[in-house]
Amino acid sequence: MQNIKDTVLLFNKLGFHLHPLKSVVIPTKRLTFLGFNLDSGSMTVSATEQKVLKTLKSCKKLKAKQNSLISEVAEVIGILVSNFPGTQFGQLYYRSLEYDKTNALICSKGNYNAPMKLSSRSMIKLDWWISNMPVACKNIQPLKANIQLQTDASNKGWGAVYGDQQIGGRWNTNEAMDHINILELKAAFFALKSFCSQANKTHVQIQIDNTTAVSYINNMGGSKSPVLNTLAIELWEWCIHRNIWFNPTMPTENSAGQRERHIDRTSVAHTNMVPPGSTVTVQPTLDLPTISQTTSAHNTQQTAPITPETPLNEVIEVLMASWRPGTKKQYSTYLNKWLEFCSKRTIDYSSLKISEAVEFLMALHSQGLRYSSINTARSALSSILKLDNCDNFGTHSLVTRFMKGIYELIKPKPKYNQIWDVSQVLDYLKTLYPLEKLSLKELTQKTVMLLLLVTGQRGQFIHLLSLNGIQLTSQTAYLSLEEHTKTSRPNKAAAAVTITEFTPDSRICPLTTLKAYIKETETLRNGENKLFISFIKPNKAVSRDTISRWTKQVLTNSGIDTKMFTSHSTRAASATKAHQKEIPLDTILNTIGWESAETFRKYYHKPV
Repeated sequence: MQNIKDTVLLFNKLGFHLHPLKSVVIPTKRLTFLGFNLDSGSMTVSATEQKVLKTLKSCKKLKAKQNSLISEVAEVIGILVSNFPGTQFGQLYYRSLEYDKTNALICSKGNYNAPMKLSSRSMIKLDWWISNMPVACKNIQPLKANIQLQTDASNKGWGAVYGDQQIGGRWNTNEAMDHINILELKAAFFALKSFCSQANKTHVQIQIDNTTAVSYINNMGGSKSPVLNTLAIELWEWCIHRNIWFNPTMPTENSAGQRERHIDRTSVAHTNMVPPGSTVTVQPTLDLPTISQTTSAHNTQQTAPITPETPLNEVIEVLMASWRPGTKKQYSTYLNKWLEFCSKRTIDYSSLKISEAVEFLMALHSQGLRYSSINTARSALSSILKLDNCDNFGTHSLVTRFMKGIYELIKPKPKYNQIWDVSQVLDYLKTLYPLEKLSLKELTQKTVMLLLLVTGQRGQFIHLLSLNGIQLTSQTAYLSLEEHTKTSRPNKAAAAVTITEFTPDSRICPLTTLKAYIKETETLRNGENKLFISFIKPNKAVSRDTISRWTKQVLTNSGIDTKMFTSHSTRAASATKAHQKEIPLDTILNTIGWESAETFRKYYHKPV
């Protein structure tokens, strides 16, 4: 009580007036607010008696009518929706009315005063509200999840993981034609039936990497897709029958690797690396029904055990590990398009024809994709396809001839026809001096820009720099990387650069600025080894995108048009400036890491 008195007194001193009729100053476990009873004893929310009576009256009145006005149906829908905060599964039992109303509005051209007739499905939903409304409530806090599943699906098959147990199967011909959103939702349903058919009074959390499927389950249906809505309702009714609370989420970053090892690797295996007739994973479960026992829909799927020792799985894991994160992101776009292309045309992955793959590239060209995008698609397919009488897809004579034709039709254009003047940026950086008077933000951004200009490296190089890879002397700094970059190759020396003191103007000396930055951040690192950390607490290592944003901020402050020039333009600008200063071309190539002068001439040497 004293806490309440102190709170009321504080509000009054601050100038707030507490309404005596709308405020509750006596502690209670049951409170009525905006038409709902909040009960902290049972931790539930329920509609007030007046709200229950109003809902029952509206449903019974609408059900008794042979025909109703569209506006009357819309009014009842509004009443039902207003009960959701206090009705656990109310969202499952109103969308039939919403569909009927929408269809009636289409037929009446938007006239809410037009008559309409409810479908039999809507009548059944009204019966549910009439039967359940008097006792309906909603839990404020569900049980803690004690079963955690992971599922995934592709146009070829599906898979699920529960701890160390795995299960999965292939779609039949009709199922494989469904949209990926439907397949993801089916995969979640099959996982529940496989792992949780004997569960009761439990909370299941499932990770699904499809936002649409997660949304339809969390919202207990949806209005845009009748098929997804029906699936979501079937899933929830199955759970309700077993007293299971179901909570889907998007996978976290830590779980992404597990999903990739257990499930996603099967989608990459839809190539000639998979022998004809091979199938996707089903591992025996402990005291759980097999997939063929849970639902008749699974009986159409072929299943066969596959263990972690299977050579195919090892090959796929090594193949995926060979891709850089950026490459994997680029390739996944076109591999998904390829799988969709094959699914629509019922192309057999195990007996691929070169004409079918070239037809896929032609389809991308018809969509308006440029040469570079189509070439990326070719590289993606080359990494997983192997054709007869050819080492790989990308080197087939028909493919190379096709790509040459694309090149002639859509000749690649350089990203920049001209480049900004480095002197303009250096003039701005000179104003950020003396270093000891700069804010940490200014010192950080100045250090990043000077390192980009003096090394000519990509933003990735700057992002990966670590204290362990920096060797400082009084007049030099040796910068090397401990991690792979985009251009790293076997038997090729890792990227490394030596910078020296710039005595003509200490205001833009990269060595002096780097030393000042390391000294300034020494007490903020808390063991962080990456060179560049956030200038905002808790001062963690920053991402590559953050390095790009800092670079663009310096360019903007220098008066450079960042709508025309990206952060990557520092490579062309610094190389062009060095060439203007008559620095030997070999020095430029060795510093930046280019193998030939042609690369510099073709892509980076631009007029200022």
